[in-house]
Amino acid sequence: MEELRQRFDAFDPDALVENESFVDAVMTATQTAFRTSQQEKIEVLRNAVLNSAIPDAPEPDIQQLCLELIDKLTPTHLRLLVLLNDPRGWFGQHPELTRPQFAMSSNRSQLITAALPDLGAKGHAIIERFYAALTDGGLVNGALQGMMTADGAWQAVTTDHGKAFLAFVRDPRQACRGGCTDHASAKPLTGPLELNADSAASHSGPCMAQDREPVRR
Repeated sequence: MEELRQRFDAFDPDALVENESFVDAVMTATQTAFRTSQQEKIEVLRNAVLNSAIPDAPEPDIQQLCLELIDKLTPTHLRLLVLLNDPRGWFGQHPELTRPQFAMSSNRSQLITAALPDLGAKGHAIIERFYAALTDGGLVNGALQGMMTADGAWQAVTTDHGKAFLAFVRDPRQACRGGCTDHASAKPLTGPLELNADSAASHSGPCMAQDREPVRR
């Protein structure tokens, strides 16, 4: 909390005890944390709680919507969402991966297989299920299998809601440098989920953005 006070001029940790939306976020995140042993998800929950505490946090209903999504999605869903938000950036952050060489036509399934080999190895049916969960959550909007140009396959397909959700699950302590006074000036972040998308960092839509205690007060 002290880090947030240093980074956000309007942040007052003493007022959090009376901040009902923050208390609700803590309670919801705690319940989700008890239902998972996945470290990546626990870190994302912690980030969401921190983002619920800072100035210009999303309205309470939207915070709860985002927290429900975190509960439903797996780390693989989150990595897939980050990939689909910035495919070129994903490969830039993962030089060990081989960029797909698309011919005159391609599809997004080929991109996902190259970018997330563990997911790709499970086969197209499983890729479809993970992609469908993001579509159903309103986080992405675009065909998975339809043929498209190579340029089309490299385009981001995250919705405004998807970009805002990514911002909400980024760590605001790392995202904001030099005592910024608002979340829109956040810098890109790299971490376990590579939540590093410039568009997410500057988005002001519905959901902005290592231990087992993501909600310690």
